[in-house]
Amino acid sequence: NNTGADQLIRQRALIVTNADSKNGLNFSRDEASVTARVPFTTGQEAFTIDWWMNAEWTSDNTNGIGESLETLLLRTMGGGKMQLFLGGNSVNSYDNYVVPGEWHHYAVTFDKGSVTFYRDGVKQVVRTIATTTLPAMSTFRIGGAATPFRGNMDEMRVWNSALTEE
Repeated sequence: NNTGADQLIRQRALIVTNADSKNGLNFSRDEASVTARVPFTTGQEAFTIDWWMNAEWTSDNTNGIGESLETLLLRTMGGGKMQLFLGGNSVNSYDNYVVPGEWHHYAVTFDKGSVTFYRDGVKQVVRTIATTTLPAMSTFRIGGAATPFRGNMDEMRVWNSALTEE
């Protein structure tokens, strides 16, 4: 072209799916939740939680994943900020990390005190938390009365290592 570039890079130009997006996890009541076996071991030093999400809106204490503020909890706050609580300590993404009304892939990694927030496979922000290992947990939950899930979720995965962009 006239400017000399021979490449154009676009994000979100094509979305491929093999299922209707309405088939994702969606709750009809604030107190509704899904509880699973705890996927972590006490003292674990690294993990990744990743999932696809189309949040309806972002308000305080929504889209909860985990157990509690004292153990492990991911939640969305007003302005689209995500918080990770781990062992009573917390770190935040920046505002507008969670985008309401659009499907995005989210991932949060933890590696001995370093927390990284990803959206659509791109590193958004890295924070340090004053916790280096996971505390004991008795449950692992999505949604619930304290942190109702507002939107759709699909393909959630939990890894026992801190994945990177690669």
